[in-house]
Amino acid sequence: MNKKNIFLVMIFLIVIGCTRGNIKGKDNFKQIVGKEYYLELNNKVSDININFEGNRVYGFGGINRYFGEYELGKDEKVVIKNIGRTRMGGDPLVMKEENDYIDNLENIEKYKIRNQNLFLETKNKKVLKFVLKEGKSK
Repeated sequence: MNKKNIFLVMIFLIVIGCTRGNIKGKDNFKQIVGKEYYLELNNKVSDININFEGNRVYGFGGINRYFGEYELGKDEKVVIKNIGRTRMGGDPLVMKEENDYIDNLENIEKYKIRNQNLFLETKNKKVLKFVLKEGKSK
């Protein structure tokens, strides 16, 4: 083979390798779509939950329902955006917890799935751990 053919083969392999990695990441994410995950706080499963369907994200924040969109990127990257929610009032401590949770969702940049648990990491490296609560799957 001449140098030009070797170069083209190398470029082809690099492109295929990058594409396969991205598909693997999206396939990995598919295992959580349509399931309901609950936020773990202080080593206890809370009522706060998250669901992914299509390009939508939604759930319960403690007092209010929330909804938005998500986009997947390469290497377990995810962006949650355009979050809206109902506007019910409630216990000030629970409202603060909900507001903190929504603020964290708006800053998510990575995800990991381990042993049926979902981990969402913010830009500030804060990790939110979600568990698939038995009997709660949709």
